[in-house]
Amino acid sequence: MIEDEVPVLVFDYTEQWQRLLEKNTNEEMLDRYAEFGMRRNPKGFRGRIASSAPQLDHLLTSEGVTIVDLSDTYDSAERVDKVARMLDQILEYFQFQEDSEELRLLIVVEEAHLWTAQGMPKEAARFLDSAVRLLRKKGVGVMLVSQKISDFDHMSIRARSAARRMWSRSHGQRSVESVRSVAEKYDTTSHRGSGFVTTAKPQSSL
Repeated sequence: MIEDEVPVLVFDYTEQWQRLLEKNTNEEMLDRYAEFGMRRNPKGFRGRIASSAPQLDHLLTSEGVTIVDLSDTYDSAERVDKVARMLDQILEYFQFQEDSEELRLLIVVEEAHLWTAQGMPKEAARFLDSAVRLLRKKGVGVMLVSQKISDFDHMSIRARSAARRMWSRSHGQRSVESVRSVAEKYDTTSHRGSGFVTTAKPQSSL
């Protein structure tokens, strides 16, 4: 995506994504780039590290990857809450945009299994599901990264099927309550999650 000049926004709890900006000196890894359709280029990707989601107008015209560093947030509910609030801002922006089949932005949600973890309100998963569907109509892909496929076992089959179709058409308690309040704005009764990595891309009329 980055090489195709599609802006990428990553919500990163692990600091691992920041390595995209660094030069890769691992020869074994460089040799495997071709397996993923990548050029064997050790240069780091263009991008920036931020503490919050940037202005959308700027983000959509930016190059490379924008990494929102959330590594200083350790509580699971607070992590979900922070990402939910930023997704809420993104949804409010795109609700006034035209629907699009072209990929305009890719959002990566790290540690996506937290949204369905024990003790997390069901509204959290409903909100994430709704965000994925609404953003896809606007040309925004969402990649959910999880520790294991069973985290979203009951939702993963349909998500992977949708991702394949879209790919073919495109080059604490207070925190828990905050998640609920955001989710109420985008209530939905259907569900879509991820396996290990699931990507939902812009909707198309296949």
